[in-house]
Amino acid sequence: MNLLKLKALSVSKVNSYIKRIILNDPILYNINIEGEISNFKIHSSNNIYFSLKDEKSKINCIMFKDKARLNEDVIKDIKDGDKVLISGNVSIYEKEGSYQVYTDKITKIGMGDLYKEYLRIKNSLELKGYFDKSTKKKINRRPKKIGIITSDTGAAIRDIIDVISRRYKFAQLILYPSLVQGDKAYRSIINGIEYFNNKNKVDTIILGRGGGSIEELWAFNSEELAYKIYESKIPIISAVGHETDFTIADFVADLRAATPSVAGELCVEDFLDIEYDILDMKNRLKSSITNKLDKSLSSMEKFKAKLFTKDVLNLNYKSLEIDALYDKLNTSMDRSLKNKETNLAKLSIVLNNTNPFTLMNKGYSIVKKNGKIINDIDNIKKDDKIDLVLKNGSAKLKVIDINK
Repeated sequence: MNLLKLKALSVSKVNSYIKRIILNDPILYNINIEGEISNFKIHSSNNIYFSLKDEKSKINCIMFKDKARLNEDVIKDIKDGDKVLISGNVSIYEKEGSYQVYTDKITKIGMGDLYKEYLRIKNSLELKGYFDKSTKKKINRRPKKIGIITSDTGAAIRDIIDVISRRYKFAQLILYPSLVQGDKAYRSIINGIEYFNNKNKVDTIILGRGGGSIEELWAFNSEELAYKIYESKIPIISAVGHETDFTIADFVADLRAATPSVAGELCVEDFLDIEYDILDMKNRLKSSITNKLDKSLSSMEKFKAKLFTKDVLNLNYKSLEIDALYDKLNTSMDRSLKNKETNLAKLSIVLNNTNPFTLMNKGYSIVKKNGKIINDIDNIKKDDKIDLVLKNGSAKLKVIDINK
């Protein structure tokens, strides 16, 4: 007995042993389970992955493509939130050590309670006019300050910062770290909206998090949060989940982004577009001045002709007067044109100096650590892995030594 206790088993042998126990259980080998569909996804291989849940627990399920073909009439109408009955067997995936239900048959029996509540809230707010396009506030795409409400450890904040930093260098990004999942998350998000409306005014607010199931995104379906988004004096962009995920926050917000990365694109203009606008403005200004000059010259010629026919004796005098006016007009127009061109040249220089690619062409580079720009030697330490961004590419480096 003591020898059995001392003998160590490999991980794979433990998983294999557990699998044999499960397969030999008559209940688990042929089981029926009732629950609510969550994270329903059809893989490119045509295998179907989903979860079943109730108010307390969740279990992962898989239906292989051969079984899916036998259930295709039901599967085409299945969506997250549906209540279903499945038949199959419970087994363990030995490689990962995780158990799941291998589903043979699926039957739809109704709509899940959580999805019913989602539809109730959505219909109620829609009747109150909370989704009306006429109430949506315009997004300032050349902002000075942008507020971001999301988790400070999730992928969403990195995606938003990366996109905005690449497209537009002139905005200050302010993060309000918030819970984005769980019972207290909606209150944390509300606090963020109140913070930016009352204490640290910004031009735009982005609400963001990655994708998930209906229960994982439930904080963004809160009625109280919907009221706060609607009442916000600052425009709000909702960037919750993946492209196929829709929450109540998406409908109430002033603009819905399919993903956090798309929110970064919708929030600001591209730097190059601004540069093109300045060049277009310069060309239109030159054209306008030239047109005015041509019209003035035409008027002068008509005036000269009129004076010549009216009073030939004073022709020389009038001609000198016209020439003086003509010279004065030319001088004035030239001065105005040069002033405009000087101002445009200054703007172009300022714009060029703020362009990070100009600095890189001079030999400068950008150092990043974990996606964040490093501008202080105290922010890196020996053996850190950092990214070096140059004008035509990037490299990953390891810190060997530090000199302050």
